[in-house]
Amino acid sequence: MVDRSQLREYDFLKEPATFEPQQLREYWLPADKGGQQAALIEKEVGNLRAKGLHYGPKSRRVQFEVLQVHIDPPGDEARVQTRERWYYEVYREDGTRYEAADQVVGDVEPFQYYRLRKLDDRWLVEWNSMSEYGYAGNTHPPSGPTHVAPK
Repeated sequence: MVDRSQLREYDFLKEPATFEPQQLREYWLPADKGGQQAALIEKEVGNLRAKGLHYGPKSRRVQFEVLQVHIDPPGDEARVQTRERWYYEVYREDGTRYEAADQVVGDVEPFQYYRLRKLDDRWLVEWNSMSEYGYAGNTHPPSGPTHVAPK
């Protein structure tokens, strides 16, 4: 589920003009239920739209591996650790490359952490560590220690 959510998020960033907030219900915990990631995705898609930017067609997942899953009692919260690398390139609406293009996310921060919550018998992403850094057209991952998913 985490891997599919991340691919879907990339779809939003590639096509911000077609994004609708209700699409977030598929994989993300709603903000009114405590979901932080859904609000951040919506904000970032809005930032890309406002700047006339989008991720290019060659943007893709380079590596994705689930390393650890821990379900917290009573069984409605979980923490997932992954190793991920993503390539992205950013373009303006007119098709020219944005100056921050051609980044590989994961070289600086090779481990990602996700917090999931079960809602109506479905696991949804509440938070992930990459969201602390921002996205292309906004900010980029800083160098620094690996983050641990807060409980």
